[in-house]
Amino acid sequence: MSDIVVADTQQEKEELELIRTRFGVEPERFQKAISFAQLIVEGVSRKRAYEEAYQATKDQAISRASSTFRAKYVQELVRYFRPNDDTLYIGEIKTIIQRGMEIVRDRRSSPREVTEAMKALQPYIKQQVDAKLQVEHTHEVKPADAVMVKMQKQIEQLTSNGKMVSQDGEIIDVEEVM
Repeated sequence: MSDIVVADTQQEKEELELIRTRFGVEPERFQKAISFAQLIVEGVSRKRAYEEAYQATKDQAISRASSTFRAKYVQELVRYFRPNDDTLYIGEIKTIIQRGMEIVRDRRSSPREVTEAMKALQPYIKQQVDAKLQVEHTHEVKPADAVMVKMQKQIEQLTSNGKMVSQDGEIIDVEEVM
């Protein structure tokens, strides 16, 4: 795994590395794309962001910024870095859950108040379950990606040595045909 400078936590590094491997982008190029996407999310124009991220001239930025922005991996990075407007900060969610649990635990609360508090807490509980499922899914995808990369490297190594795998699964020598 490459060291991605902008990632603060190990989870962020893994998520960014997953994006990089999914789209097959070289680490150095991906680093520049990360900088480009972050500048776009911060509100910098595409041309200016391209100049800064890729250390390019204005002419290069004018011709390449839009096509770089439209690249699928850059779009994925922009989505990754762009905060969701509906997202609450962790402290706010914690406060909401604490207040709801106070109502549920309070013996003076009427059954109706307890029911209303439970209904209000339901989206936050669902959000936690969905997040856990998404993390588990992410961990399931990663080994498959690693297997595919390993298989591709082995195939490349075989072909570069003039070898091929027969239908029986045996490795055989072959002549190059043009």
